[in-house]
Amino acid sequence: MSEEKKPFTVKDRRHFAADGEPRDDAVAAGRGAPTSAEPAAADRPAPTPASAPAEPEPAAAAEERPTLVGFFAGLAAQAGMLLSGELSPGGEEPSGPDLPGVRHLISILEMLEEKTRGNRSPEEDRAIETLLYQLRMGYLEMTRSVS
Repeated sequence: MSEEKKPFTVKDRRHFAADGEPRDDAVAAGRGAPTSAEPAAADRPAPTPASAPAEPEPAAAAEERPTLVGFFAGLAAQAGMLLSGELSPGGEEPSGPDLPGVRHLISILEMLEEKTRGNRSPEEDRAIETLLYQLRMGYLEMTRSVS
C-alpha cells in the first residue's frame, strides 16, 4: 500500500506537542509561543462574556425564592377567594362561596401542617396556625349562615 498513490495527505496542524511545548513548525509559522510583541495568555485579562448574567442583589434573590410561608399564604388566599365567592372552580361565573373547595384547601393545609411538623421555623409554625384558624373560622361562619 505504500507504493500506491494516496489521494490525500494528513498534516498535523496542532500548535503544541503532546508535552505542551510549541511545535517547531508552529513557531516558524507564528502560531506557537507568544512573541515579545504578543503578551502571554496569563498576562492578558480574562474576557468577560457580555451575555453573562449579573449576580442578583441579595434582596432580589430572596424575593424570587419560594418560601413555605408564601406557599401556605397562597393556598390560604385561594381558600379565601373561594370562601368570599370571588373565585369559582372551572372558570365559571362566581355564584357564591364554594364550601367544598374551601374545605379541600383547608384539608391540604392541615396535611401540610402534619407532614412538615418538626421541620418548620417558629415563623412558619405561627403562619400555618394563624392561617388555618382564620380559614376554619371563616368556613364555620359561612356554613352556619348558609344553613
